[in-house]
Amino acid sequence: MALLTFPPSAFCIWFLLICSLCTFCFCKQNQDNVLCKANERLALIQFKNNLIDRTNRLSSWSGNDCCSWSGVVCDDGTGHVLEIRLRGPDDGLKGRCHGSYDTDDELEEASKHMLGGNISSSLIKLVQLRYLDLSCNDFKLIPVPAFIGSLKNLTYLNMSKSQFGGEVPQNLGNLSMLRVLALQDDMVFSNLHSNNLRWLRNLTQLQHLNMVGINLTEASDWLQIVEEIPKSLPNLCNLTTLDFNSNYFFGNVSELLERFCECESPKMELLAMRGNDLIGRLPRKLGRLKNLSSIDLAYNNLTGTIPDSVGSLSLLVTLQINVNKFEGSIPDTIGGLSSLVLLDLSFNKLNGSLPESIGQLGKLSFLTLHHNFLTGIVTENHFAKLTALGTLWIGDNILVFKLNANNWVPPFQLSVLRIGSCSLGPNFPSWVQSQTMLNELDLANANISDIIPHWFWTTFSTVTYLNISNNNIQGKLGDVSFLVQYAIVDLSSNHFNGLLPRNLNKPNLRFLDLSHNNISGSLGQFLCSEIQEPQSLEVLNMGYNNMSGVIPDCWMNWDYLVILNLEHNKVSGIIPSSLGKISSLKSLHMCNNKLSGNLPVSVLNSKSLVNVELAENGLTGRIPASIKGNSSSLKLLSLRSNHLEGKIPDEICRLTSIQILDLSLNDLFGNIPTCFTNFSVISGRLSPSPTVLYKIDYFNDVPQSVSLWIKGQMALYSTILYLVTTIDLSNNNLFGPIPNELGTLRGLRYLNLSRNDLSSSIPETIGEMGILETLDLSMNRLNGKIPIRLSRLASISLLNVSYNNLIGRIPTSTQLQSMSEYNFIGNALCGAPLSSCQQTSVDAEDTNSKSDESDGFDWILVICAVGGLIVGFWIIIATLFVSKQWRTAYYRYLDTTWINIISFFSLFTTWWAHRIIEAR
Repeated sequence: MALLTFPPSAFCIWFLLICSLCTFCFCKQNQDNVLCKANERLALIQFKNNLIDRTNRLSSWSGNDCCSWSGVVCDDGTGHVLEIRLRGPDDGLKGRCHGSYDTDDELEEASKHMLGGNISSSLIKLVQLRYLDLSCNDFKLIPVPAFIGSLKNLTYLNMSKSQFGGEVPQNLGNLSMLRVLALQDDMVFSNLHSNNLRWLRNLTQLQHLNMVGINLTEASDWLQIVEEIPKSLPNLCNLTTLDFNSNYFFGNVSELLERFCECESPKMELLAMRGNDLIGRLPRKLGRLKNLSSIDLAYNNLTGTIPDSVGSLSLLVTLQINVNKFEGSIPDTIGGLSSLVLLDLSFNKLNGSLPESIGQLGKLSFLTLHHNFLTGIVTENHFAKLTALGTLWIGDNILVFKLNANNWVPPFQLSVLRIGSCSLGPNFPSWVQSQTMLNELDLANANISDIIPHWFWTTFSTVTYLNISNNNIQGKLGDVSFLVQYAIVDLSSNHFNGLLPRNLNKPNLRFLDLSHNNISGSLGQFLCSEIQEPQSLEVLNMGYNNMSGVIPDCWMNWDYLVILNLEHNKVSGIIPSSLGKISSLKSLHMCNNKLSGNLPVSVLNSKSLVNVELAENGLTGRIPASIKGNSSSLKLLSLRSNHLEGKIPDEICRLTSIQILDLSLNDLFGNIPTCFTNFSVISGRLSPSPTVLYKIDYFNDVPQSVSLWIKGQMALYSTILYLVTTIDLSNNNLFGPIPNELGTLRGLRYLNLSRNDLSSSIPETIGEMGILETLDLSMNRLNGKIPIRLSRLASISLLNVSYNNLIGRIPTSTQLQSMSEYNFIGNALCGAPLSSCQQTSVDAEDTNSKSDESDGFDWILVICAVGGLIVGFWIIIATLFVSKQWRTAYYRYLDTTWINIISFFSLFTTWWAHRIIEAR
């Protein structure tokens, strides 16, 4: 048997193979036992010790192997820490951060899982750290640590929504390897800010930038910085995300957007600049950004049109350009957005018709086009394939719906249907009955003239917002059971009739407007029957109906009521004092009823009430003198046309916030208080603020309207109500002089003191009331002249001083001479606008004598002047005749004066002759 032999080369190969296998096995065994670096483990422990961890999220951070700790990722070969993932509340709490929770309890539960405290600089020792995520935590507005700019291997940094404050450290620009930078702040409070963005130039690898909510108002060169980035970022076209939402930016973004569209193969997926102050236009080649999945440019000042190329963005999921100034029509190419889920073009200036191609967007679930100028016909074709549609809000346009009312069944089931201010009538749209899943229904001002269908209340039992106001809908209000689920109900300005429902014990109801109908019934049964627990109602408007009965005293259960409007009904009885004790009540409107009794002092002492309208009732007694005025918010107090008597108490001046005070058409007497200077806005010490208004609609910004008697007529004020300042004391029995102090009310626009028994003269100080528009002093016993200072009233549009005892000429000014002569009759006045001088029968003789004195030659002045001349002359002449010494001195003075004059002229002549000779 021969021995098997190997050549030397084969032996070497086998030897090397065996050694390699042994080395591999040895290394593999060691690799399985690799632990994190000791110094890095200590750094993480120090980092943990500085954190606040209320739910012990970092309980696994113990032992020698930090690579096994929760949220820590190491390199398998070296043991270096590569990643720290400590994002706040996640899957178990719906993956949302601050401000996104439905209830306070949910937010509190989430807060327990958020890390807080301080971030230790020990993280600098993690020299290989590439990924750091501390988002969705709560660090109580501590600054973003500047040392993070030293972690130069970072490629991912996310500190969004973790309640950091102060300035963003500029040394983040040292992170040249960074691909993702997310610093999103709270979009409401903007705790973070940055004075410049020049450090962004160094982030040459950046692909995702999120600085939403950071205040960048001081970074005025932001647009220039962003445009300069490609000078050092050749892969601009590889940028996938640009997120600058709510940064308070301003500037023109047209060029920046055009540059993205110039890329041959742009990678941009998300373009977000919502909530800034940007101007500019969308690029015509916007369709070249083929990878875009989201465009959010809402709440800016962008102009121009929507480019036709937008239809090429087949991957676009959301398009939000609402609240801008876009014009023109919606391009028909919009039907090419096959992936579109959300489309919001509301609050622009778009016109033209609604393209039928929009009905091809099969994935569209959210469509809002409201508050534009769209016109034309809407048919079934506009909804042909919208099977996924859940929100349809296209109201506040001029669209006309012409659908097959008999057999058309929409392909969608909506949760929101808001098509108010579009034309749907005259019949009630029957296709709406198919929408059984609605939460919001708005058919207001839709030209519907019909009887409300019998199926209406049962079909929409799940609706929480219902608005069918401003139509001609008829029907009986019936039982209030239809309000069980509703939170907001507006049935105003229709033809509902019948008795008022028996009770309002509906725990979900927050807003109810039944005004301008023909509803009757007892107010007490409606408001208080069977109510035993606090109500959630905030706005109750039942004005302009036929309700009767007394106002019940059950307001202790209405803790959330903000507006109560019962005006123009037949409500009688007294005003219960408990009304003034509702801590949330801001507006109380009960004018034009049959109320009687005294005015409760609790109403005037309320700390919450801003508007109180009790005009045109039968209130009696005196205005309460026990007004405290402490922290009063009252701006409007109207007690016009009642039977109040007695003096106007000085204590009323404790209501320092008053802007509108109407006490006219009562039986008040005595002097006008001099303390109206305490009114801070009327006196001009403070500027008026819009807080006098309150929204009537929870979804639309509809302000309250208030009727005021101004310029001799009733006027309705709403949006500019907060600018009105007026004092109306007319039609009373006030006497005495007009206080000079009224002239210091530099913030007063309307002053009416007519039809009283005021005497004395018109104060000169009234001429200093710079913004006064109306001054009515007619039908009093004022005397003297019209102060010439009244010609300084540049804003005056109505001055009425008729039927007084005034005399003299009317001051000259453009405003006064342009008024009607009827504003000056019944006096002894002359001058334009009167066609002739007038006189009163009482003062005719006196007026004639004064007129002679003023218009004739002033003989007294002549006599005094001549007499003075004669006396002065003869005193000097007589003195010279009588005294020789005075006569000699007088002549010597004349001789000396004459010699001096001759000498002066002689010397001047000699000097001038020498000058002529020298010149030759």
